[in-house]
Amino acid sequence: MDETIKIIVGTLSGFVIAFLAEPIKLLFQTTSKRNNLRKGLYHEIAHNYSVLANLFKNDEDDVEVFLADNLGDAALLARTECYKYVLSQETHLFYQLKEAATINIIYSIQEMIFSIANYEATKKDFESLVKTLRKFGIETYVKLFLHAIKEGLDTMTLDKKLMMKIIGKNVYKSIFESGS
Repeated sequence: MDETIKIIVGTLSGFVIAFLAEPIKLLFQTTSKRNNLRKGLYHEIAHNYSVLANLFKNDEDDVEVFLADNLGDAALLARTECYKYVLSQETHLFYQLKEAATINIIYSIQEMIFSIANYEATKKDFESLVKTLRKFGIETYVKLFLHAIKEGLDTMTLDKKLMMKIIGKNVYKSIFESGS
């Protein structure tokens, strides 16, 4: 009888442990995957911020002409692969992020900026591109994009510590705390 009880207790404890281990394993996997998605998105956002912020580090009087000249190059340099992947493959994890709404806004503004430039650039008409950029106030959209990221960091809807870790504390301070 003692052997039977030991076997039953051993078997039941094995089932209980297996039953509890799977959800815990899934929790760790999901958390790890979500953290990796966040890091990838933050890398992209930091990169795209740098690309668009550099457009305003010039001494041009006519910003739209300068943007018309350089926005196509900026569009080629900008990255969206991680964001597109997350939305197509990991949507359920993306919307679990506290900063999902802010990230959507940032990428929507970015898409608007580059779609206007790309549409006009396909016409190969520089004057038309400058005219469209003026019409849509593209400078305002680029500044809105830059402001959305700074605002997200200031209001903590974006993770300031993660951004500092990704781009480095000194670079973070020079970009986001200097007012550039």
